[in-house]
Amino acid sequence: MRGYPPPTMSVSRSRLRCCLGLCCGLLTQCAAPPARLTGPGAAPDQTRSWSRATARLAAAVPADQEGQAIRWKFSVRENPGTNAVSWPDGRVQVTSGALVFVKDEAELAAIAAHEMAHVFLAHGRHRAMESVAVVLGGVALGAVLAGRDGDTGTALGAASGAILTVSMTALTARQRAQEFEADRVSLDLLRRAGYPPAAAVRFWQRYAAARAGYGLGGGHWWTSHPPDAVRVQRLQEAASSRE
Repeated sequence: MRGYPPPTMSVSRSRLRCCLGLCCGLLTQCAAPPARLTGPGAAPDQTRSWSRATARLAAAVPADQEGQAIRWKFSVRENPGTNAVSWPDGRVQVTSGALVFVKDEAELAAIAAHEMAHVFLAHGRHRAMESVAVVLGGVALGAVLAGRDGDTGTALGAASGAILTVSMTALTARQRAQEFEADRVSLDLLRRAGYPPAAAVRFWQRYAAARAGYGLGGGHWWTSHPPDAVRVQRLQEAASSRE
């Protein structure tokens, strides 16, 4: 007769896979394909405007808030989706689809400045460390569950689920707070480069309106970005205080 593992071992392995799946999902939640939206159309000279804007910003922000030099590298990726990303090493990339919402060079600078603010504030490094901590915690809980059976395993499984849920909620809340912080700091980076902070407000108002037309931008407790309407309001308040 073919042997089968004890039921408790099968359940514990399943719980372990579940923990790992949740943690991996947490790490990749921001990597969803960018949305395709319809905007007013890109200006014909945006390539030159992008080069001028990023050159001015790079010269105005040569280091992060701790004084560490940043080697900025800017690029535009041909993609109809609307997205902009940054990496801790100073790379900033925007998709061509995002540019259709931009009216002038100052608004182009506003997009770049937001991503630069994440680098300036070391958000990427902090997010990586926090996400790794959650993953390791999930793996540790899974390992404990693998060695338990019966009612003890069930109780630990319920506890681990609650802990992971709280951890994920806290992490996404922290990421939303970082988005607000990057919005606010981006206005200061714009001013350093000689651009009006109001440019960020204009862009976000236009972009948020387009997203709302597609039923996007509402924000949820499990998403890493805050609601568009709240972002626009806070940007308006912050920009007004800098005039």
